[in-house]
Amino acid sequence: MTETSNFFSPMNKAHNTANDLFFVITGKKTLIRSENGRFQIPTRKDLEESKIEIKESFYIGSIKDIDCYVMELRGLINPPPQMAISGIWHMFNHIDQGKFNMLLRAFHIVGWIRDEIFCTYCASRLILAWEKKCKFCTNCGKQVFPRISPAIIVLIYRDKEILLARSRMFKDELFSCIAGFVEPGETLEDAVRREIREELGIEVEEIRYFGSQPWPFPDSLMIAFTAKYKSGQLSIDSSELVEARWFNIKNLPKIPGRITIARHMIDTFFEEAT
Repeated sequence: MTETSNFFSPMNKAHNTANDLFFVITGKKTLIRSENGRFQIPTRKDLEESKIEIKESFYIGSIKDIDCYVMELRGLINPPPQMAISGIWHMFNHIDQGKFNMLLRAFHIVGWIRDEIFCTYCASRLILAWEKKCKFCTNCGKQVFPRISPAIIVLIYRDKEILLARSRMFKDELFSCIAGFVEPGETLEDAVRREIREELGIEVEEIRYFGSQPWPFPDSLMIAFTAKYKSGQLSIDSSELVEARWFNIKNLPKIPGRITIARHMIDTFFEEAT
């Protein structure tokens, strides 16, 4: 996949084509083209043929020389024939990784454009500054860039077991890895140790970077680590967690779906442990 490093360009680029991809966001869902059970990101031609008016749109990059735009539709949407509304995470199973990553970018950007309206210094209205990829206050000069909030997620292991926890935020019996936001002045490794100590009461060692995943709800970046259990007895923070237990490959509980980096860590661990 070839992506440009540029975004926030005006819609009316000189080389607009019928094949331009439009990531149309409505609430926490996206408009897709649905045909014979196959989901696809709609093109400019698809929107025009479906009589969907292309209003304020923003260039967010390109995939294999095909320009990509984001557009927001507000209110209740009745999709025209051969169109449908899909949950964003559901699209992971229907489009390739490049388009899915662009969809996450689109969701993040449209939320930022919608929510960052006034300058926090002087309360003047912000305007988009295309060339700087930011919003700009014409009164005091403040620049506002898209917010990215770093959060760590960590898979704790010992021998051939992993430690998973059930959060009070989960609606079912789902168990997952420990996660939390990075605090000011912390390194990522500091955040890993602190979150584990606060939520589980144990110490870890051999902290290793695993990977990362955009999580634009609204603006997080999940930074994943593995860590080896070192010492201590489990003592959970009951305000955050319902329970935490050690599991092996034979007694795994309900765990996150394959779209998540938590699941990727869990699968990778047991593939390498067997």
